[in-house]
Amino acid sequence: MTKQVLPILLILVISLCVCGVSAQTPEGVFNLILCADFSNGSSAGTVEENPIALPFESEPAAPSQIAFALADGLKEWTGLAFNVNDVSFPDEESIIVDWSKDSTLIAGLDEREFKEGFRFDDAVSLNWFMMDSLATTLKRNMEVTTVYYQSEGQPLTFTNPEDMAGQGLPVLPIDQPYEGSVFFVSHAGGMGEEGADYGDGDLMTGEPIAEGVFTNSLLQSDAGENMSPYDAACGLFNLVLKDKLVPGTDYSANAPMYITCVDVTEIDGEECYLFSVSGVFNTKAWEYAVGYAAKQDVYLMSGAENQLLGSLLDLAGEDMTGG
Repeated sequence: MTKQVLPILLILVISLCVCGVSAQTPEGVFNLILCADFSNGSSAGTVEENPIALPFESEPAAPSQIAFALADGLKEWTGLAFNVNDVSFPDEESIIVDWSKDSTLIAGLDEREFKEGFRFDDAVSLNWFMMDSLATTLKRNMEVTTVYYQSEGQPLTFTNPEDMAGQGLPVLPIDQPYEGSVFFVSHAGGMGEEGADYGDGDLMTGEPIAEGVFTNSLLQSDAGENMSPYDAACGLFNLVLKDKLVPGTDYSANAPMYITCVDVTEIDGEECYLFSVSGVFNTKAWEYAVGYAAKQDVYLMSGAENQLLGSLLDLAGEDMTGG
């Protein structure tokens, strides 16, 4: 969907007496606060605020209009293209933001002219700033607590997937909330807050399985004598996913696959790693579970019934590349 041109003029205001949730005032405006979030993966990061006013005519502005106005306000303030195709509200506390491919977040730095105070010399810092700032601004002004990101209905990918994988976010599935840079960096192999203890477990940070195939873990693990998340992801790719989702695809840089260990779960008494599989080849992330102890069963997860695909131990002796 294409963003509709809104008949809205964003006017900078001087007054700082603005409440936390956007409110309609007798003067015919919504008082809003733009947030430039410089967290960049650290809880010690700063947030700068800039108040604006959104005029309305006879009817109060719809939530989607407010969301678009906030994105446009960030664009005007920073000089970065916070271009959004669409926003939707799956429930009263959530918002789904569909980033445009010509946004700075998706298209990259290019030769864009930055406004004073908003120059970024690396793509990682830019990515975090744009995602953090929009999420913080939406939560600051609207009655939403959960923000989902996507781009043209597909998982959010970046121009620098290897760098973002090392930061704990190689790709953002459309059904995974954007928790903020501090959350993802703090779960990326202990690269988060200084002094944080993430244990001695096997924590993946963007390790490649094959060309164009990346795996990452968002959780602390201590596999011990059991299979590690990386080994389970390798088995899942080589025995179940390889040449299966898109026959003939080599999963190059133009069509990457991301296998992210997001949690642990129990199925029929078996402890399993839960993997989110996403990439440009599909419009929704798939979820698989792999048992990491003796049985090593593989399940395709679904809301109705989990489908047992077999054990990695048995699949290793079968030809899984023809389907």
